[in-house]
Amino acid sequence: MSFFKNITVFHCITLFFSVFIFYALFNVYFKVQEHKKYDMERILSDIKKKYPKSELTFQNIIIEANHPKKTYSENGALEYYYEKKYVYIKDNQLQKEANYIWMLFAFPPLLFLTIFHQNPRTLKVKDLHQVSLHTWSWIIGSIFITMIMFISPLSENRYVSPYRDVNEFNRETTILLGELNLDNYKIQTND
Repeated sequence: MSFFKNITVFHCITLFFSVFIFYALFNVYFKVQEHKKYDMERILSDIKKKYPKSELTFQNIIIEANHPKKTYSENGALEYYYEKKYVYIKDNQLQKEANYIWMLFAFPPLLFLTIFHQNPRTLKVKDLHQVSLHTWSWIIGSIFITMIMFISPLSENRYVSPYRDVNEFNRETTILLGELNLDNYKIQTND
């Protein structure tokens, strides 16, 4: 019980990172095992009828949009890109890959906690209430600034053609994934 009273921020970070790594490894393993049960090339060829630039990897299918979107680079230059969706098979259905970008929000607060307070190896979780107001203001400020950076300006992420809906690709891929009956692609085994 004394371990839980003396657990440090570093222990929490290490535990969180280890759990995420193990989750990622098991996730990839189970995806690969699930994909062995299906004719992935046939699934890909049917997806390519609608999205010809789609690709197959060892753990998922990358569906690439047909119509370019525009964004701006760091120096303000206009750039074009094609949206992508990563899908995999789970419970006999194609599902979109989870997005873990939200985890990046944790790095700036940890950085400021380390810079302004003390070493996370010695800072106990039970003592976090003693962190100074100055440090908390930097942590909250970094979270706020990070969230603002992820909110796109209105002109970004729009299709080059002004007549297309911004969410067209997302909506169409959702419909496509629902239309594909994976029972037709199962590999028959002689057990």
